[in-house]
Amino acid sequence: MLRFNRMIVIVFFSFLIFFLLPSQSTEADIDLEPINFTFMPEYPIEGEELEVGFEVTNHGVLPAEDVTIIVWNGTDECGPDDDCNPVYESTEPVIDGSGRKNVIVHFTCSPDGGPEGCGGTGYRVFTVQIDYEDDIVETDESNNKIVYEFTIYKEALPNLKEMDDLITIMVAPDDAAVGDTVEIVAFYSNMGRGECSNFYIDFVQIIDGSSELISHDFIEGPIPEGEFSDHNTSWVPQRSGTFTIQVRLDPDNRVDELAEDDNVFEVQVDIREHTPELTLEESSNLSLIPKDEWLEHPYQNHDIELLAYILNEDYAKVAYNVKVAFYDLPENETVPVLIGFVVLDSIANGTKDQEIVVAGVEEANLTWGPQTGTNILGNHTILVR
Repeated sequence: MLRFNRMIVIVFFSFLIFFLLPSQSTEADIDLEPINFTFMPEYPIEGEELEVGFEVTNHGVLPAEDVTIIVWNGTDECGPDDDCNPVYESTEPVIDGSGRKNVIVHFTCSPDGGPEGCGGTGYRVFTVQIDYEDDIVETDESNNKIVYEFTIYKEALPNLKEMDDLITIMVAPDDAAVGDTVEIVAFYSNMGRGECSNFYIDFVQIIDGSSELISHDFIEGPIPEGEFSDHNTSWVPQRSGTFTIQVRLDPDNRVDELAEDDNVFEVQVDIREHTPELTLEESSNLSLIPKDEWLEHPYQNHDIELLAYILNEDYAKVAYNVKVAFYDLPENETVPVLIGFVVLDSIANGTKDQEIVVAGVEEANLTWGPQTGTNILGNHTILVR
């Protein structure tokens, strides 16, 4: 009996080791990461101070102690062994785990100090490094760094780019067919540090790998710093398919800008083949004419002529074999009943005068009699499809 109890104790202790030890090693982790980096101004000019901010968080469970934070300024990504100038250094005593309380860093980098500080001009790289000497063992050592590239400019220059909004190119109509006149409006802005004038805007159509210039328009301006503008052009597509309409601001680089890689934006446009566009003439509505000329209004059990005008609003395609159905819906009923239908041999295409289309039109008429509904006294709704 004693030997059996001892065996139970040994087995139970073994299970305690098996289950408890892994859980301790799982919780013993630290994971530091710099996040939410900010940099102002976006396009700094020589002699301006740079406002830099970021946060340091600990994704792990355990707190991190004596966390070194450094920001290097160089012409490439920097590390401890590189000859870079530190523009910010600090040591944080404790950063709690699970992101409970982030460390907020904000500093101003002065232009004093020449090219080795935050002064001078040209291409620069800020490297933010947390625990740069790897004194802290972390579960993830690959996310301790932020690399931010920027340029310090000699003078205040403009910067043309698409407008930062939901709509940057507007196309109308949105169901255009081959040969239609399509209006394209491009919305753009000058988000640089100086006004902009005397440049061109190109509108280009691209399909199946081939591009063709739609228009090359001169913009005199000026467009002040931070202002928005728009420009429109007309386009007549000669084939159907999915086109890319591309807008190119200052395509020949007449204007010196802070950035030259954000001057192009685009939208896709579907162009269809022409098809007959059938509709009813709403202004004429539906005519109900008693067959008995001596009657002024529809009466029970009398024949009535139903007359509707059917339009073809497409200016290029004739509509053939157009079936027009008439339905009757007596009051207090819910399901329309077919009166009958007629087939129109054709409806001519409309005519186009500049941008105004006069639709082709044909009459569709049918007799409605006692066998198809006039025997029912009361209000009726006539439907035409």
